[in-house]
Amino acid sequence: MPEKVDIHLTTASSQIVYAPIRFKKNNIKRIAYGTKMVSCQIHFHEKPTLLISQDLATALSFPKLKVMLHLFVKDHVLYIGPLVGIFTAGFTSSMLRPVAQRSLFFAKLLTSAKEKGCSAFIFRHSDLDFTDGTVTGYFYSRNGWIKHKVPFPNVIYDRLPNRKIEKDNTLLKVKEKLQKEYDIPWFNPTFFNKWDTYQSLGKLESRWLLPTRLFSTPSDLKVMLSSYGHVYVKPIHGSLGKGMFVIEATSEGYHCESKDLGQNEVFSSFQKLTNFLKKHKLTQPYIIQKKISLLSYNNSPFDFRVHTNRNEDGKWEVTAIAIKVSGEDAITTHLRNGGYVKRLEDVFKDRTEAVEKKLTEAALTLSKHLQKTLDGTIGEIGFDFGMDANEELYLFEANSRPGRSIFKYPILHEQDVKTRQMLYSFAIFLTKESLERTEAVIL
Repeated sequence: MPEKVDIHLTTASSQIVYAPIRFKKNNIKRIAYGTKMVSCQIHFHEKPTLLISQDLATALSFPKLKVMLHLFVKDHVLYIGPLVGIFTAGFTSSMLRPVAQRSLFFAKLLTSAKEKGCSAFIFRHSDLDFTDGTVTGYFYSRNGWIKHKVPFPNVIYDRLPNRKIEKDNTLLKVKEKLQKEYDIPWFNPTFFNKWDTYQSLGKLESRWLLPTRLFSTPSDLKVMLSSYGHVYVKPIHGSLGKGMFVIEATSEGYHCESKDLGQNEVFSSFQKLTNFLKKHKLTQPYIIQKKISLLSYNNSPFDFRVHTNRNEDGKWEVTAIAIKVSGEDAITTHLRNGGYVKRLEDVFKDRTEAVEKKLTEAALTLSKHLQKTLDGTIGEIGFDFGMDANEELYLFEANSRPGRSIFKYPILHEQDVKTRQMLYSFAIFLTKESLERTEAVIL
């Protein structure tokens, strides 16, 4: 594992780098930051610091920020980093809140980079300059948001806010160019599609999967209602419970509930139900999923959010587990619908360890499988699981860009910090891996 060292700028000499003496054997000729590399004269000292002359810092587009970074060596090049770019959209003209209501989230995310020995910034596609390989990044410091022009990063974490923006042709071309022409690792490159995810996991014949069917025609819904009586109808590209219907076959007909529409109706015939769905359903495809009766806490049903992340060795870890209790009259446990968060021990008491073991086994198994079968590099997943009266566990959703509303609760502060830091642990892994692909020597 590479060590972190303090980086300092000096005006004492030209094109000079003072590095810890342990690097003397590497015959270093050049120094690199992000994707920019320059020649240098290397000297060594006993201190656990790296001193860079001001002219070299300028040539490297190294920002004047107090940081501790890792050092990597490959083919006589000393790499400082990693430099991590977080790709997003929705910027404003304000440097106080450059990404509107998401500014606090990104500020906390960038602060975690420093704790892990990474240099990180957020950027949009228009901040890139392909003529000189630089990007105007938004960094966060004690004094607030600041802009620095830096080289293209070693690793990019995709945090685009929604599926519509993700499909923009200009953004797609930029992502392809950075990955193919500049060979920059890019993780969590897309939102998961519910149907693709289900089909991928179905290859496991997993005991955690609910019976699910693609909603192609009304007959698909009829088959599912005949088989299970109570189903969810979900948009395959949806999130936060938006666009979802809960439908139950009863002696009165068909009971249909939609939080989005604020409607809770009973239809006397299947035809009337399908007419209603055709009128209100979005144009995107839907899936139909068996609804289970969830365990309850204080008479309110709950499910589980489990976060997994890949560490500096590229291995999956469970980094957070929380219980989401539904709000009154809510059809999902999403916190924006009045739900709230509890810890496992608050609900399960002396059975906490057994439940945690079940959740951990499922989340790690599913994470490894999705990593192998879905396109792109995946470093973070948020799972939503449900548990029935028999304490059987079922997967509801897997999210490649999981929401972080559960971390607003102080009881999950440690998990909040860990999940943010683990993003940079994985960025370090990807940096090492990209060097190792070309027979890098990592120190």
